[in-house]
Amino acid sequence: MQRERGGQRGVSLLAAVFIIVILAFMGVMFVSLITTSSLTAINDMQSMQAFFVAESGVEFEQMTLALNLDWYRSTIDPITVPTTLLSSGSFTVSTYLPGTELRTQVSLSSTSDLRVYSVDLYPTTGSGLCLRIDNEFISYTGVGTTNVLCSGQPPCFTGISRGAGACFGGGTQELHKRGTAVYPASTLQTIMPANCNDMASLTITANTKFLSAGTLDIEQEEVSYAGSSTSGALLTLTGIRRCLGNTQNVSHATGAEVTPVLVGGDTASYQAEISASGSVGAAVRGLKKTIER
Repeated sequence: MQRERGGQRGVSLLAAVFIIVILAFMGVMFVSLITTSSLTAINDMQSMQAFFVAESGVEFEQMTLALNLDWYRSTIDPITVPTTLLSSGSFTVSTYLPGTELRTQVSLSSTSDLRVYSVDLYPTTGSGLCLRIDNEFISYTGVGTTNVLCSGQPPCFTGISRGAGACFGGGTQELHKRGTAVYPASTLQTIMPANCNDMASLTITANTKFLSAGTLDIEQEEVSYAGSSTSGALLTLTGIRRCLGNTQNVSHATGAEVTPVLVGGDTASYQAEISASGSVGAAVRGLKKTIER
């Protein structure tokens, strides 16, 4: 009888130990779940805060640009805003420009270097180094950043060719006043039919000066694109909308000229792309916005 009672006590003790171990394990798991959930909640909150901080950076730069409309007279591209601290984090901002302006007038027959405010991000190697000024296309072979290379105050485009030997046959050779916009020019690689139907994508020759999203002029048709990606010598534009700004639906063959922003109207709609990064704790969020004046 005593042995049976002793055996029962032993079994009860083992059962109690087992239950205690199980409860302890469940307690550890519960604490772990709470900790993980808390960390996840903190990370989610910081990620959301970082996005709002990035939005603040975009709004800050948009306000700054609104106070100074001479965007294309910037001597650097992109225009950068130093890291700015907020109560919950910080943001950095870079503003990219699709063009620059002439520093000096260009005569009807001049083949001198084109003096501009900035040559940053314009391509300097490869075939088809082309510019558009008003309705004229001009080719160049390089850029200069010193007085010797520019034959005067830098920066400048060098190796200028106008007329029939220039890009796309040169277009209309004109006198260009100081302050005229200077855009990069690219070449269409996708056939575009004569309609106003939106397109999933189209391809042009890669050009580092083009914005990642914005508005294009393709043979006087205004076209917008929502995104872009570069692969080798080609730039693929996505989210294409055609015939904007009451422009006509005409067909475009491969080889047609492509420039940023509609330049066929009375005035150009100057665009810029603001890219902001917001940081809160370990969370970093980015935001881009294309604006125009």
